[in-house]
Amino acid sequence: MVFGTEGGRLRETTVIDREKTLNAINFAIKVAGENNGKLIDKHNLHQAIGLFRRVAMAAGLTGKNSPHSLRYAYAEDAAKFHGNTMSHKETLAMVSMDLGHADGRGRYISQVYYKNEQSE
Repeated sequence: MVFGTEGGRLRETTVIDREKTLNAINFAIKVAGENNGKLIDKHNLHQAIGLFRRVAMAAGLTGKNSPHSLRYAYAEDAAKFHGNTMSHKETLAMVSMDLGHADGRGRYISQVYYKNEQSE
C-alpha cells in the first residue's frame, strides 16, 4: 500500500490470516468502488476522521475492540508469528515495520506494546 499512507511511503505488513485478510481487502475494494475510489470520501482529514470514528463506534469498535486496541492485538499476534522463526530482536524489528515504524524502533515497540517484557 502506498496511497493514503503517512508520507506516501510504501507499507508492507505480515499477513497472519490470509483468508480474513483477503475478505477485508475485497470488502474495502467494494466500498472504494462505491465512494469515488476512496474508502472514506470526505473533503478534508478532519471530516474523514470524524466519519471513521462514527462508523467504528456504530460497528461496536470501542473499548477493548477499539481500532487502537486492535493494533495492540495485531502486534501480539505478529510477535508470536515472527517469534517462531526469528530472534527476539528481529521479531521486534519486524513488528515495528508491520506497524508502520522503522526497523530500528524495536525498543519503542517493546516498551509500548509489550510493557511487561525486557527488550534486548
